[in-house]
Amino acid sequence: MKLTIKTTDKVEHPVELSGAEPTVGELRDAAKLKLSAADMTVVHKGTVLADDSKTLKEVGIEDGGMIVVIVKKPKPAGTAASPAAAAPPAAAAPPAAAPSPAPAAAAPAAGAGPDAA
Repeated sequence: MKLTIKTTDKVEHPVELSGAEPTVGELRDAAKLKLSAADMTVVHKGTVLADDSKTLKEVGIEDGGMIVVIVKKPKPAGTAASPAAAAPPAAAAPPAAAPSPAPAAAAPAAGAGPDAA
């Protein structure tokens, strides 16, 4: 079966699958080899093809058909799994509002001070 794989950057790649009834999984494997990509989403007529065990005929793909492949870019090595892991822990952050200090010089209490005897 001859198909055309179209990527999101509008480049078309011809691919040929052998066998009487090729599957979505075989199409995905052929696309991975053709595009040198490890992770991708395969789409046909707006439907994501997630079940690799289905035949292309079962999902409505015919000889000469067009498949859209969305290649997922790999995450750069050495980056944290989640943004929260890269942030310092909340306990290390300064407190939101420090308590206000007591007034430096309060008025002397009655009977106190230099004139008190």
